[in-house]
Amino acid sequence: MSDAALAFARNELDRAAISDDALAMLAAREAREFLPYHADAAPILAQRLVRSLHDRRPLSLVRIGDGEGSALGLTGADVHPAHAASFSAQFQMQNGTPLNPAEASPFCRALRDALDAADVVGFRSVDRTIMSSERTVIENHLSAGHVNQAVGMLCAREYLVQGLHGGQFRDKTVTSAWVHLSLIRHLDDLLDAASSVSIVTGRPTLRGRFEQRVGGRLRSFVAVPVEGHRPSAESGSHYEMYPAVVEMLSRDLTGTLLLVGAGLFGKIYCDVGRTHGAVAVDFGSSFDLLAGHATRPVHRRFQAGGFRSGA
Repeated sequence: MSDAALAFARNELDRAAISDDALAMLAAREAREFLPYHADAAPILAQRLVRSLHDRRPLSLVRIGDGEGSALGLTGADVHPAHAASFSAQFQMQNGTPLNPAEASPFCRALRDALDAADVVGFRSVDRTIMSSERTVIENHLSAGHVNQAVGMLCAREYLVQGLHGGQFRDKTVTSAWVHLSLIRHLDDLLDAASSVSIVTGRPTLRGRFEQRVGGRLRSFVAVPVEGHRPSAESGSHYEMYPAVVEMLSRDLTGTLLLVGAGLFGKIYCDVGRTHGAVAVDFGSSFDLLAGHATRPVHRRFQAGGFRSGA
């Protein structure tokens, strides 16, 4: 990463002068509801998801990390080359191949629209049981030269701060970006409440477990490339199948529990599902734990648990 990008990121950190404590106070005041800690938030949100399923009322729960932040950086009025570099690195890491600039802009716009429309939005910055100081983490990334990660985190933080000041979260719940991992223990309750279940995940080995658990209520199970997959001539990238997944979800999903683990793409899938009546949950790397894979350092804090047997 160039010296110019590093200087830009440091300037952005200085410009975003709000402290972690002040950010939490702002969220508590300006959001409809503030549930910052994953363990406390999970049972409350699980009950809300169950009620929405019973009432057949659509809802979307999504989470924002540095990858989503890097996409948000390309949707602002002043796009710096560091924003483009950060998104390109994040997208290639997840998709295995780059995205040309003409396609990057509408993809990032669709992702931002999905975040704007969500009912519950999780951020890393608010959960200090996992990340004691986001500003310190960003500073450490910059000191180590990890500018792409720092820029993504800064953009995610700016999205929250600007949204809170602008009133965009007055009808939303702000929660922890790690709430999905605490929702694992409530998975059976969600599955029981759903009239049908749809899954989008990079863990195809879970198909049999979901089939056994919900039986004929499993409406669809879509296996997408796992994060970090490198396409070959025989198997394409996630981006290549992305339009087909959107089309598959663009049907009446009223009463359906849609569980999605698909990185950047997953936020858009949740929004498409919500638009068509689903209760959509950005389940993310919870699928990794269910499949027996600890793929994140934070996974050491959580246990996967299991399904109850039978449909």
